[in-house]
Formats: sequence, C-alpha cells, structure tokens
Amino acid sequence: MRYITDNVLKNITFEEQFLIKLFNTKEFKRLGRINQLGLTNFLFPGATHTRLAHSLGAYQLAKKFLNKFIIQDQVKIDELTYKSTLAAALLHDIGHGPFSHLFEKISNINHEKYSLLIINDKDSEINKVLNEENEKLVENVSLILKGKYHLEWVNQLISSEIDVDRLDYLLRDSYHVGLDYGKIEYNWLIRNSKIIDNKLVFLQKAISTIEAMILGRYHMNKVVYNSAKNVACSILFIWFFNRLKFLFKQNKLNYNYQKFIPLFLDQKLTVKQFIEFDDYDIFSYIKEALNEKDPILNKIANHLMYQKRASIVDFNKITNILEEEGFTWEKIDLKTSFYFYQESNHSKEALILFNNNKIKKLRDVSTVVNLKITDYKNLETEKIGLKI
Repeated sequence: MRYITDNVLKNITFEEQFLIKLFNTKEFKRLGRINQLGLTNFLFPGATHTRLAHSLGAYQLAKKFLNKFIIQDQVKIDELTYKSTLAAALLHDIGHGPFSHLFEKISNINHEKYSLLIINDKDSEINKVLNEENEKLVENVSLILKGKYHLEWVNQLISSEIDVDRLDYLLRDSYHVGLDYGKIEYNWLIRNSKIIDNKLVFLQKAISTIEAMILGRYHMNKVVYNSAKNVACSILFIWFFNRLKFLFKQNKLNYNYQKFIPLFLDQKLTVKQFIEFDDYDIFSYIKEALNEKDPILNKIANHLMYQKRASIVDFNKITNILEEEGFTWEKIDLKTSFYFYQESNHSKEALILFNNNKIKKLRDVSTVVNLKITDYKNLETEKIGLKI
C-alpha cells in the first residue's frame, strides 16, 4: 500500500504493486517535469501543477468509480479489466510533450499517439512493467486508450463527455488558477453512476451536477484555456520554435539546440528522443537564445524568460514587417476545435438512467445543454492580433 497526499483529491492510494512500479518508471516521472497548462502560469501564477499530478488524479477517480461498482453495486469486474482500467487512467497522458498541448503544435503529433507508442515500445520501462504483470495488459491498455475495449463502459470511463480525465483536470485546473468554474461534486457523481447494458450511465438526480461540469468546462475554455490573454502567452512558444527553425536552416545559430533538430528537419521524434524531452530542456534553450545574435529571437526569448505576454491589438489594424509574420506578430482566430458538447460522437455522450429504467442521452433531456450547444454554434468568432 502506498499513500500520496493530493491537494485536490486529498489522498491517492496504490494497493497494486505493479501500479506503484508504473508510477516509478522514468516515463511516468517525466510528467512531473511537464506543466499541465503550458504557459498559463504567466497569466495565473498558481497554475504550476504538472501532468503527473493530473494523471494521479485521473487514476484515483477511476479507482473510486470501480470500487463503487464492485462494492455498492455488486458488479463483477474481472481482475484483468480492473488492472487494465486503472493502468489506462494512470497512463492516459504519458504522451504529452513539453508545455503539454503546445508541443503538439510544433511536433504535429497528438499526445494520444505518443502515449500508444510509449506503452507499446518494448524498450520503455512502462512496457516492461505491464508485461511482467500480465502479457495482455499492453494490448488492453492500448485498446482502452483507443476507445476500442470490449467493455464500452470502460472506454467511457477513460474518455467520454463525463470521464475521469475531464473530471480531474477541471477540478485541478480551476483549483490552481484560483477560479471556481471547475468545482464539481465528483463524489455525488460517482455515487449516482451505474453500469447498465455495458454502458456507463448516471441517475436522473445527477443531471444538475453533469450540467454544472459541462458548463464549467465551457467557462474554463472561455476564461482560461482559450482566452485571448492565455493565447497571447502560448503563442510565444510557437514563435520561439519558428524562429529557431528559421535560423537553423540559415545556419545562423550559435548554440546547439540538439533535441529540437529532428523537428527543425521536419522529422518525427523517436520514442527515445521524445521521453528525454521536457519543460526544463525548453527553458534551457530559452536561456541560450538570450545570447544569440538574432534580435528577433532575443526579443521572443526575453518575453518567455521574464513572463511577458504578447500584446493584444485590433485584428484589422495590426501591421508589422511582413518578414516577421509568425515570429513577432500574428492574426489569431480564437474559434478552436473546442466542442461544447460531443453531440456528433454518440459513443462519447453522457447517458441518463431515469426512474422508469429508460436510458436517454443528456442532450435529449437537458434544456441547459441544448441551449448552450445552440449558443456555441452561433457564437461569433473572436479575432485578435498579437504582437511583441
């Protein structure tokens, strides 16, 4: 048994020895050197929590759901499914790169793909721990992360409109940025969850809590994740990489930015290269860039080092030297791939169990959700200009 004190969920507990071993792998510990919200701490100084803390939280919530199903509902869950589900929750973000989602914009590979590559890499410590425990665990965890496990409720628990990932990141992110949007009665939600016909469903009396969670995610996206000011911080990393790549191709860099070179050459990072890359490497490169001769790179590096975000200016009036577009100025459309509700993906939808034992989709019974879906679709795209 191992206990970890957590500032959001209070206690993280490990009973399974192989899960403790997964926690101690170098690939998992690397998540402790990756900020959960990238450069959001420029705007919200408390947002310094890591992908490791979030992964532990998702794991603990998955465990709470499983124990509720087993102990209270008397559901028979086989040992391999139990272990596979907990391992998948713990490892679901193992493929995140430096600065989390920001790294996907320069590597052009999403973190889900790297998660699967790491888990299936025979040289990774994670792969070895899983295989030592059960030779089917690697396959099972991969299937769960792909949403293709034979038990649909397991897929829903790990990735759906109401899953342990979203539950934890809303709770954790809102706590660390100092806002209340993500405060969710997660214990109430867990108590009112069931497995019916191989699907994860929630009792009718949990609708208000689910609506609060979905609205909280919507407001966190508007106020934090995709706010103009946060984008003005995040864009600096993209400009930094773009300028380094531009100068590298012109052979005008003095320092060897070794871990970036495959990306400069438009190559994919190998698993070995990827798992050796973290936020600390990026900041060491930013420090070196302060000493480069290129004034544009110096300017970007200075903003990153001293937490100065780009200025937000009128989209239609932004002007600058054409050659500096994508380095010191850019026009941004804030309408992102964020979905208010996964109405187009039925396997992701929240399901509600009514007192007459009928199961309905949340969007068919929630006036709040349907109104906000319409609002989001009709939302006028916000366009801003950014410059330094």
